[in-house]
Amino acid sequence: MQKLNMIAGERVYMEEHHQRKIQAVFRRSGPEYKKSHILSPEQEKALWNISCCGTSDMGLSVCRCDACGSYSCHYLSCRDRNCPGCGGLDNVIWEDKAHSYMITSTYYHCTFTIPSELRDLYKSNKKLLYDLLHKCSSSTLLEMYASRNNGAQPGIIQAFQSWGSDLKYHPHVHCIISATGLSKDRRSLAVPKDFFLPAKAVADLFRGKMLSQLGTYFESNKLRFAFCKKLEQPENWYGLIHKLYEKDWNFNIKETYNGNGNALDYIGRYINRIAITDARVESIEDGMITFRYKDYKNDGNIDSMTLSDEEFISRFMEHVLPKGFQKVRYYGYLNNRYRNENLEIIAELQDREKQAPKYAGMNKLEILEKHYNKDPFRCPHCHESTLSSAKQIPAEELKAHLIMQRIRPRHSMMPRTA
Repeated sequence: MQKLNMIAGERVYMEEHHQRKIQAVFRRSGPEYKKSHILSPEQEKALWNISCCGTSDMGLSVCRCDACGSYSCHYLSCRDRNCPGCGGLDNVIWEDKAHSYMITSTYYHCTFTIPSELRDLYKSNKKLLYDLLHKCSSSTLLEMYASRNNGAQPGIIQAFQSWGSDLKYHPHVHCIISATGLSKDRRSLAVPKDFFLPAKAVADLFRGKMLSQLGTYFESNKLRFAFCKKLEQPENWYGLIHKLYEKDWNFNIKETYNGNGNALDYIGRYINRIAITDARVESIEDGMITFRYKDYKNDGNIDSMTLSDEEFISRFMEHVLPKGFQKVRYYGYLNNRYRNENLEIIAELQDREKQAPKYAGMNKLEILEKHYNKDPFRCPHCHESTLSSAKQIPAEELKAHLIMQRIRPRHSMMPRTA
């Protein structure tokens, strides 16, 4: 226990842990929920991480001030991409990079949504069908744009989202598409005088691509039917497909009112976070949680919803992403392989300098200090020197040792040690 003993008897300043509202719901009802529900490995991991984030179960970070000799301690975060309390700095970094991908152009924000009849199928095949939703959305936009602009390609940023404001399961993709495109030979720009993608034609093309590929998956036995057993029967499957071909699918598109800014800001809020944060939670009392949501059936008015802890956790768990799934993807001239080269060509064609991220070359601590104007390593005691010699104490070691008597592991979900 050398790491701990070297601090004993010294001036120690323990960062106060403020338990988050959503985390409190997970901590009080998560263990019982886990006993009564079947969870995927990703869901089980998310349940644990959210419950333990910023507590003794995640371990401790200890820093020493070189000037006054005092120690500062704080509990570690889980950094799970499904945690509503983590990911804020990652969002800042992503938005900074994404803004550097923007060119001089009008931008449009569009949304592809799957019909409600397919939600249980998507829930049963998350990784496979989330990937398919990305592919069908991007190929639809690229084909429609190229057919109207002599084969040119726009820049597209796509972000997958599985929830509505009420936390119900609602898979869809948000897309940011540039009106200006790069020609096929990459020697000129396509600048449509009147950018227009007919919503009905786009929706029909998207529908055809999606249902065709679903049919291929069905015939090759790639689909699972955990939440829609009836669809295993061919007559039910083909009946559903026929019904969906006859149905109008949802596709929405509108010009962004702040250049590319407001669309990027909207998507950026959810790049490294999940469906809800504490900011929307009004109360967590008597095994119930009340939160605000936007009621789109009532002209988007803000209303309140109260759910039991069990129902809230169930809705939340539906949005935990499968392992390895990339929720944000880039297409057109922003495709990963040629992005930098294409942006340099476009900057030259537009006679301007290629944008660079303002945080390029900085580590996360430097970005944290610059963005929030706060030094995370400023000594809380003397306020003059910078903390150094950071050490991380694993949760097991922290739990097994009565750390300095004055600083006890708190909010722990780990079993007591003998």
